[in-house]
Amino acid sequence: WLGLLPFGSHLAKASLSTLQVYIKDDPFLGWDTTHYGFLLAANSSPNLILPFMGGAMFDRGSHRRTTLAFLFLAFLGQLIFAGAVTLRSFPLAMLGQLVLGTGAGCIVVAQRALISRNFHGRELTFGLGASVALAAASKLIGRATLAPVAEAYDSYPLAVWCVSGAVLFSCCCGLVYAHLSFVHEKALAAAASAEDSPT
Repeated sequence: WLGLLPFGSHLAKASLSTLQVYIKDDPFLGWDTTHYGFLLAANSSPNLILPFMGGAMFDRGSHRRTTLAFLFLAFLGQLIFAGAVTLRSFPLAMLGQLVLGTGAGCIVVAQRALISRNFHGRELTFGLGASVALAAASKLIGRATLAPVAEAYDSYPLAVWCVSGAVLFSCCCGLVYAHLSFVHEKALAAAASAEDSPT
């Protein structure tokens, strides 16, 4: 489940390059290369500073709640962007990419912290390697599937909404992880309490 936390946000970032030709060729949208450059910058610029803040939030607060907050922030950003493409609103698209980039960068920080928390020794290297492999898989899936969806239904906005579904899937994975983590911590606490209680 940890490996799937940034799945949707990685796929969302890959979709920008996959669907670029469709978005730029839409005469009703009117977005050129400059507009697209601004969108990419809006997605990437939060990662210059906010992962530091996200890491501090993760260290100080509940790791489950903080991770879920980052995941749903990314989902909100992707929803805004999908709505902007449908409504043909560039300012709204910029806002969506800014919010998405904010959540996505912090999700990666949270994922690596959770892997370090849950894996030890040689397992840690395996956990980090698995996360890198799943990130590459999400980008590959995005590049391989979104263009065929846009072509098959003659609708690139539909492909953008499909990306929103992928980000929602990551949110669901986060909820599953949070539940399993809570149950595991509760079981450990119960076992520790049983050991400390007098016989």
